[in-house]
Amino acid sequence: MGNNTFNLSYKGPGLFFGVDKDRSPLTFFVASLGASLSLFQILLLPALALKYKLSDSRILLFTVGAFLSGYIPFLFTSDDGLAYFISNALNFAGIGSAIALIGVLQFVFHERLMTKWQVFFLGLVSFLLSKFWSTIYNLDWREISDFRGGPTPILVSIIISSLVTYWLSTFLIIGPKFTNHQFQIKNFRSVTFALALLFSNSIPSMFDRISVSSINLNKKSEVPFIGSNNVNAASRWVRNNIPDSGLIATNRFCVESYVAECIESKYFAVSATTNRRLLIEGPGRTVGNGGDGRNGESFELLFPQFAKERLYLSRGFADKPTAAIAARLRELGVDWFYLFLDNTENRNWAPFATVEYQNSEVAILKLTDPSS
Repeated sequence: MGNNTFNLSYKGPGLFFGVDKDRSPLTFFVASLGASLSLFQILLLPALALKYKLSDSRILLFTVGAFLSGYIPFLFTSDDGLAYFISNALNFAGIGSAIALIGVLQFVFHERLMTKWQVFFLGLVSFLLSKFWSTIYNLDWREISDFRGGPTPILVSIIISSLVTYWLSTFLIIGPKFTNHQFQIKNFRSVTFALALLFSNSIPSMFDRISVSSINLNKKSEVPFIGSNNVNAASRWVRNNIPDSGLIATNRFCVESYVAECIESKYFAVSATTNRRLLIEGPGRTVGNGGDGRNGESFELLFPQFAKERLYLSRGFADKPTAAIAARLRELGVDWFYLFLDNTENRNWAPFATVEYQNSEVAILKLTDPSS
């Protein structure tokens, strides 16, 4: 997959799910369950089609096996390239789902297990349920609830509840007493459930793509923002309040928010959204990759000295500011600090900076000179 380091850890799926790195093992287990339930929604239909031989078994076996080859390392490793594993796994699951869908629908219509109107109604119900549950899931549960395990148990409960409603929707489509002893599928309800899950994951995405395409065709419309709303809001404040000539420092360099160092430090969201110069950003791409992390060496071992100093100053000011660090930053021309709160436990930068703007993810600090 292009990675050269693999660290065995049970935390990988939890971190991918969004769990804070200092949470308990139980929270990480719950998050792994939630991540797995989300991923296997796409795989269920090809798995059932393979079991009941409703489509080309060789292709389905290949796609299911390819999915598992990406999913299993995802479960037991903690690596900054985990997204490669799971994205490739989902690609194969998607291919298998498309192939399985054709075979399943052909069988369903041929054996008159469902009418076209029933399939249409199943897709409509799945779409509406998907929009409802996605709205609930995307609420800011960190702000709404102070649950001991963080938002993770709530999010996993929402996923499980959504699966229950999709299962119940099959009773609405094919009735509560549907039996099929004549054909090879002993439990057709499971296939209907798999169809509902596939529709719930694919139809909303299809409409979103159509919506985006329509916006692109209309030059007067703006493309919707993609990314963190908190970063977008903080960067809007920067654009409105900091001069174009302002130089900004930050304490996030990796795309993954939960790692201190990574193989390819290539996070450029701050400069991209603020349109301002950064003291240092994405050094893995701007100044070259560091060491390979073997033998306990830092990934940043081979960075040039100026990059090492700027990383030290940026992280040091965020975590434990001192007069020397603050003075050196001002000497380099830094007046502002775009601070990611999840990347440091420190919440006090006085007397070296004042908080001019803050939301749940980002704080904008203005550097001050205590001696003046």
